[in-house]
Amino acid sequence: TTKKIIELATQANCPVIIDPKGDDYSKYKNATYITPNFNEFCEATQKKHTSESSIQTSGKKLLTKLNIQQLILTRSEKGITLINNSDILNLPTKAKEVFDITGAGDTVIACIALGLSLGLSVSHAAQLANIAAGIVVSKLGTATLSIEELINAIKNEPISN
Repeated sequence: TTKKIIELATQANCPVIIDPKGDDYSKYKNATYITPNFNEFCEATQKKHTSESSIQTSGKKLLTKLNIQQLILTRSEKGITLINNSDILNLPTKAKEVFDITGAGDTVIACIALGLSLGLSVSHAAQLANIAAGIVVSKLGTATLSIEELINAIKNEPISN
């Protein structure tokens, strides 16, 4: 089960990154990071968020309730919002043109995992993911991202502190 996998990973000091589904997030308790999109977040918090303060308040409540370190909220044209118990960081989208958002969430979670495995901070990994997602959504259909595309994009849009 999900709970057992989280427990075993935690015991092994391995971060757990989850792309949550449904409105019952209790099964994700004690994961390290969750990466819902905005609609999934609204469903999980049972609220249609219309302000940044509402998102921040509900995000922090969700983190506390589930004992999760970081919420990585993907917000389509608004980019990515990182929420932890002490800080909020909004990363504006890097997409120049959006043709198809299919696969953007998968790209984000993959790049977060890649960045963390390389020793990047969560905010730097999220910046990498944001750049990668911007490339993927600029392509038609379910698209992939090459390492060359990512490297070139980072050269044009360096990751900042």
